[in-house]
Amino acid sequence: MLRVSAGAFGAESAAVVADGEGELALPRFCPTALSAECDPASIEAGVDCGMDWMCGIEPCLCGSADAWGGCSCNGLETTSPTVSYTSSDEGVVRVEEAAGRVWLVPVAPGTATVTCTASLKHFADTEARLAVTVGGPTLADGMLAGLCLLAIVLIAACVLLVRRAMKRRRRHAGLS
Repeated sequence: MLRVSAGAFGAESAAVVADGEGELALPRFCPTALSAECDPASIEAGVDCGMDWMCGIEPCLCGSADAWGGCSCNGLETTSPTVSYTSSDEGVVRVEEAAGRVWLVPVAPGTATVTCTASLKHFADTEARLAVTVGGPTLADGMLAGLCLLAIVLIAACVLLVRRAMKRRRRHAGLS
């Protein structure tokens, strides 16, 4: 694993993984999407023929082996690493899957270790541990909360105005 990035809404924090260790800093109220860059990014691995009595034994006995000695009787397919993430302290940061992405969701200020594990056929799993620091509330967080509150008040005011206009219309329609 070469690099792990966390980013959303134009803010990105990236950790270059050296000796399986790295650091990320996250804003307090902003979930960030995680991504990992692995080396190799993909490989051409063989598609098993399904003959368990012959294949499943490496090297392949059918006579059609891929670059790693695995069965490729049904051709080759591009295989990419599968990356999984876990948090050491979900009271500080949680790992969630949503909208086809993996997200780091800050819960409280503090530090937690997020473990990233990359698995790829014919390679040993590799692991990177990232010290994730979640900052405390900032001025930008306060402004975001204020804007959300203002939006809710404006929506409520619009709903009340529409209801009042509907009542007036009904009242005038009943008098005519």
